[in-house]
Amino acid sequence: MGKKTLLLTCTFLLCIFLARAGTVDAAISTVAVNPPSLTVLQPNQSFTVIINITNAPTMTQYLLNITWDPDVLELETGTEADVVEGPFLKSFGSTIFLVKTPEPDRLPEVTCGLLYGYANGDGDLFTIKFRSKAVGVSDINIAYCVLFNELVVADIPNLQKGTVTVLPEFTAFMLLLLLLTTTAFALITKKVWSRKRRIPATIP
Repeated sequence: MGKKTLLLTCTFLLCIFLARAGTVDAAISTVAVNPPSLTVLQPNQSFTVIINITNAPTMTQYLLNITWDPDVLELETGTEADVVEGPFLKSFGSTIFLVKTPEPDRLPEVTCGLLYGYANGDGDLFTIKFRSKAVGVSDINIAYCVLFNELVVADIPNLQKGTVTVLPEFTAFMLLLLLLTTTAFALITKKVWSRKRRIPATIP
């Protein structure tokens, strides 16, 4: 093989490598808490977050762990029933969905696998039902996540947390105080405006 032919072959292979590398970088898989930011108006309120995936590679199973601040949040019932399988893997075939017994600050293990076939793309993995416990801010973290293709690791995706802010309870007293403040401000504004209208204009 001549030097010119060898150079062309190497250039061709390099182009293929760069093209494939660009394709992989453009489709990085991500597992995220949705919504990424949530405000709960007071303690003892129930709400739901979704764990979803985007750009999933060819896969058959996922395995992950979720954590939160137990002083601010808790599961609605504190049991596996608070974690409900989403439609992502089920849309590709029959599945087995398992949740390890929850702890006060975490879901130690949530996993789901296809009995047959393969999955890829975007979708919701599962939902979690929470209850606000006290005023404060808590992250909902995906501590780790692994995607499998049968017995082989298909990908370790990017992870995106969610943040929940629990506000103080808006009591009847606070509502009355806000109403009185708003009314007082409106009366003062009206009085000042009336005085301005009564002042005669001066002609220079």
